[in-house]
Amino acid sequence: VVNISGFAYSGATEASVGQTIRFTEIDGAVHTASAADNTFDTAPLSGGQSADVVIDQPGT
Repeated sequence: VVNISGFAYSGATEASVGQTIRFTEIDGAVHTASAADNTFDTAPLSGGQSADVVIDQPGT
Protein backbone atom coordinates (compact mmCIF):
# COMPACT_ATOMS: atom_id res chain seq x y z
CA VAL A 1 0.00 0.00 0.00
CA VAL A 2 1.22 3.46 -0.92
CA ASN A 3 -0.47 6.36 0.86
CA ILE A 4 -0.83 9.76 -0.79
CA SER A 5 -0.87 12.75 1.56
CA GLY A 6 0.42 16.30 1.31
CA PHE A 7 1.28 15.80 -2.37
CA ALA A 8 3.75 13.03 -1.43
CA TYR A 9 3.83 9.22 -1.43
CA SER A 10 4.66 7.08 1.60
CA GLY A 11 5.02 3.32 1.76
CA ALA A 12 6.49 0.80 -0.65
CA THR A 13 7.33 2.41 -3.97
CA GLU A 14 9.11 -0.52 -5.63
CA ALA A 15 7.38 -3.57 -7.04
CA SER A 16 8.03 -6.55 -9.27
CA VAL A 17 6.35 -7.21 -12.62
CA GLY A 18 2.92 -8.72 -11.96
CA GLN A 19 2.62 -7.20 -8.49
CA THR A 20 -0.33 -4.98 -7.59
CA ILE A 21 0.20 -1.68 -5.80
CA ARG A 22 -2.73 -0.04 -4.02
CA PHE A 23 -2.58 3.75 -3.86
CA THR A 24 -4.77 5.29 -1.12
CA GLU A 25 -5.42 9.02 -0.83
CA ILE A 26 -5.55 9.86 2.87
CA ASP A 27 -5.86 13.64 3.08
CA GLY A 28 -8.56 16.00 1.86
CA ALA A 29 -6.97 17.00 -1.45
CA VAL A 30 -7.58 15.28 -4.78
CA HIS A 31 -4.54 13.42 -6.17
CA THR A 32 -3.63 10.94 -8.89
CA ALA A 33 -0.87 8.33 -8.86
CA SER A 34 1.21 8.38 -12.02
CA ALA A 35 4.33 6.60 -13.24
CA ALA A 36 7.23 8.85 -14.20
CA ASP A 37 7.26 7.16 -17.63
CA ASN A 38 3.45 7.51 -18.02
CA THR A 39 2.81 3.74 -18.07
CA PHE A 40 -0.02 4.25 -15.58
CA ASP A 41 -2.10 7.10 -14.22
CA THR A 42 -5.00 6.61 -11.82
CA ALA A 43 -8.24 8.50 -11.91
CA PRO A 44 -8.39 11.39 -9.43
CA LEU A 45 -8.60 10.05 -5.86
CA SER A 46 -10.12 11.96 -2.95
CA GLY A 47 -10.24 11.31 0.80
CA GLY A 48 -10.12 7.57 1.48
CA GLN A 49 -10.38 6.40 -2.13
CA SER A 50 -7.96 3.81 -3.50
CA ALA A 51 -6.82 2.59 -6.89
CA ASP A 52 -4.98 -0.63 -7.72
CA VAL A 53 -2.25 -0.66 -10.35
CA VAL A 54 -0.73 -3.87 -11.72
CA ILE A 55 2.89 -3.44 -12.72
CA ASP A 56 3.21 -5.01 -16.16
CA GLN A 57 6.71 -3.99 -17.20
CA PRO A 58 10.04 -3.47 -15.44
CA GLY A 59 11.18 0.04 -14.67
CA THR A 60 7.69 1.43 -14.18
